This record gives sequence, structure tokens and C-alpha cells, in this order.
Amino acid sequence: MLKDMADGRVDVVIGTHKLISKDARFARLGLVIIDEEHRFGVRQKEALKALRAEVDVLTLTATPIPRTLALSLEGLRDFSVIATAPQKRLAIKTFVSPFSEGIVREACLRELKRGGQIYFLHNEVDTIETMQSRLARLIPEARIAIAHGQMPERDLERVMREFTQQRHNILLCSTIIETGIDNPHANTILINRADKFGLAQLHQLRGRVGRSHHQAYAYMLTPHRPRRRARRRADHRGQEAARSHTDDGGAGFGLLSGHARPGDPRRRRSARRVAVRRDPGDRLLAVHADARTRGALAEEGQGGGPRAAAGHRHRDQPACRPCCLRTTAATCTSG
Repeated sequence: MLKDMADGRVDVVIGTHKLISKDARFARLGLVIIDEEHRFGVRQKEALKALRAEVDVLTLTATPIPRTLALSLEGLRDFSVIATAPQKRLAIKTFVSPFSEGIVREACLRELKRGGQIYFLHNEVDTIETMQSRLARLIPEARIAIAHGQMPERDLERVMREFTQQRHNILLCSTIIETGIDNPHANTILINRADKFGLAQLHQLRGRVGRSHHQAYAYMLTPHRPRRRARRRADHRGQEAARSHTDDGGAGFGLLSGHARPGDPRRRRSARRVAVRRDPGDRLLAVHADARTRGALAEEGQGGGPRAAAGHRHRDQPACRPCCLRTTAATCTSG
């Protein structure tokens, strides 16, 4: 194959990182398509571009890396967004919770009752058989198969083929299912120790389900109770995936160019608090430190203007700060 590539007798080559090795040579390379871009480093992608002076590069990814997004925003690289989901495709419902046998059994039984299949991801090969015994005791009505990268190639191929043929209900597996798996019958995935995975990995693993018109579920199981912010973020990301066409760039791009995102100064609360207390007449007095409020009230002659500069007073305050709210203007007397 390498000799045919070098001689130009091959038009299309599909391969792994082997295509970047020194012994891989191309006679007339014109187009490079990189799938799952986040799995390649900058040097590896530049090595592909260096194979020929003029080569077109197309990168495909569901979780774009910041460098690629920055190049796109600066106009150095063109980008396109596939924001429309396939027809009748539903958004995956994502849950983050501590590991619980009750949750595992409930999720599995719900999927089994509708005739579906389940991925249970346990990424520790040393204890994967122990987890199989635990699941067999917890869900005796299920047919469980094991798949991981340390299995012999033929055994792994047989297990995956049987799972696709629905001879097994639950596939207890490692991250070997992260890419290249398309089974429309599997619509529930449980990821054990989800705290050990990165965001890109979780996004890819969650994408193994929901490949049909059925509602899909993804459970991120952690050894401890997740923070409320993490649970809210997981549910929010699931909703964003469902309505990604409303975002400027779909998954990832909105984090860079979208407005009113977390961390945006427009969403930060003012560091200066509003002090609220009540006077003897049970009137609400508030002191607001917002410059916009001061400017608006100054135009109306209520606080923030010349009278405030002169030091007008409340009845129960020695001196009023130069920014009374409109509701307290009636309690003020000119200084």
C-alpha cells in the first residue's frame, strides 16, 4: 500500500496516524480530510500540510479546539456549521448523579422494557468482570457482554457483531466505543466515574446513543454527589445541542462568540452591593451605586445631580449618598 501511494496508483487513502509517519509518501496529494480533529496535535496537522506546498485541508469535529476557532474568527480559516439535526432526531437527556444501584436498575429496566439496548461504560479493565457480576446480580433479566481493547481481535469483533444483532441487552465496555459505533437500537448509556473524563470525551461518548427517533438518555455517574452547577450545566448543554441552530456556530463556537455567556462582563454582578434598610416610617431606603442609575436620576433632578452634590439629607440620615432611588425621593429634603 505504501508503495502504491508513492507511485500514485491509489486515488483515495483512508488511514490512521500512520499516514503522518515518515515512510508514508504521496505522489500528488491534493486534499486532506481530518476527522475528529481534537485527536490530532498541531504538529501532526502541520505535518500533513507540509507534504505538499498546495494542499486543501478539511477538518471535521463535534468539539472544535480553541485554536481552530480562533483561526476561523480571525479569517485565516473558513468554517461551516452543520446545525440541523437529522430528521426526527431528539435531543439526548443528560443526567449527572452519584452512583446508585437504584438509578442503574431503573435506567436499564426502562430501556429494556421498550426493547432497546444499553451501553454501560466502565473504563477499568482490571475490575470490569467484577462490575459484570454486580450488574448480573442487579439486573438478572439482562444479557450482558463485555468489550474492551485488550480482548483478542476476533473475540472483540464477535461481541460487537452480536450486540448489533441484539443478542445482548447490555454492553459493558471501555472507551473503545467512543468512535465508529453506530447502533440505532442502543439509546441509553451509563458512564461510570464520569469525573475521570474530559468534556470532549463525554461529548463523544454521549453521541453513541440517540441515533434513531427514540428518546435517548445519558447518565454521568460520579462517586460523590455532583455540585448543583455541574448538574445544571449538563442539562443546559443537552438543551443547547437540541437548539444549536439558534447559536452562531453550534457546539463549541458559541462559547467563543456567543453573547451573554458565562464570564461575559455583561453578566457579572456589580461588585458594589445595594444597601437596603427601613426608616421609622417603614419606608424602603436604598442606595444604588450604578452609574447609569445616577445619570438617569440626574436628568430628572432626583439624586446624582446638583442637589446630591450639595448634600441633601434623609430624615433619618446625617447625610445622603449622592444616588437616591426614585422611590426614596419623596423622603428627601433639599440641603
